[in-house]
Amino acid sequence: MIQDREKLSRLHAELDPSRRIDIGALLRGAEEAIGEERFDDADAILSGALIVDPNLSTTWRLIGHLAEERGELEDAERAYRTAMELGHDEGATLELARLLMSIARFEESEALLVWLVTESESPQLSRTAEDLLQLIENRRRRLS
Repeated sequence: MIQDREKLSRLHAELDPSRRIDIGALLRGAEEAIGEERFDDADAILSGALIVDPNLSTTWRLIGHLAEERGELEDAERAYRTAMELGHDEGATLELARLLMSIARFEESEALLVWLVTESESPQLSRTAEDLLQLIENRRRRLS
């Protein structure tokens, strides 16, 4: 998958506007492929989505999800962080917090979760973040 944002921007600029693809359809296709564990298909679709719009946070969040499903945790972390840099992507923030918890980087995860609890516009995301914070706290109690 092409992840060089400068190269992606050049490819995007070279696209013929009349041939631009519906990015929403691409992302739905990628989500479906990931859900069906057709990871190579998802990779190809997401590569195309990056060419269509390399600055869409949702694309990068899905790239992170795909990388995480493949066990490529460093790539997943980079993709989630890119999604967060590109836009107010609370979903990417939550996914990154979960990923960091899974690799025992609890302090970093906790900071993201606290931000979600206090700043999220989604009550559901806020509740999920609170639940994950409680898991971190329970783990601390068991270890002390």
